[in-house]
Amino acid sequence: MTRIEDQTILITGATDGLGRSVATRLAERGANVLVVGRDEALLADTLQEIHSVIGNTNARAYRADFDSSDDVRELAKAVLEREPRLDGLVNSLDIEAHGHACGAHEWLTRELLPLLRASAPARIVNVSSRRQAALALTHSLVKELAGTGVTVNAVHPEVCLPDQVVSQPSGSLDDEVFAVVRQIVDPALDGVSGAYFDGLTEKSAR
Repeated sequence: MTRIEDQTILITGATDGLGRSVATRLAERGANVLVVGRDEALLADTLQEIHSVIGNTNARAYRADFDSSDDVRELAKAVLEREPRLDGLVNSLDIEAHGHACGAHEWLTRELLPLLRASAPARIVNVSSRRQAALALTHSLVKELAGTGVTVNAVHPEVCLPDQVVSQPSGSLDDEVFAVVRQIVDPALDGVSGAYFDGLTEKSAR
């Protein structure tokens, strides 16, 4: 896998909760993070934290509201025009809690596939608090990505997401973040594709 310091990783829903924590953790490891959110003030605040507090000045922000197909279209266009590579895509805006966003995430992912393929090895991580939505998005891509060097996996962080879409938390936000970040940085997952993870544990996709 490519050194984390040389990777560019896009994270949706990256201005609060789990997505923001994933973005900051990857920035701490030296990755070039692309933070996506719909609120300009939160985007600015997230970048300020990454630039000034963490000291990673390579982070960049993209504004997009996943309720708007035009926003998602412009997001994809901007990334393809401005970014020379894309090593990771973390769809961390919970695609079950925000069911309307599932189709938007799939469209965005497909639009970014040429850049992901060109940057291979690359990884796509679909985060959801429910198995069905994460697997649907994963399985729609896994066969066509076979042999391209781009993997796609689904992860349920296993504990309560910050917006409380899961009623009974069973761990901490740190556990959630680690489960998602591992999908990007763990060499042991090289070549693993089409899998479903409950936290750190790979489970049957059925």
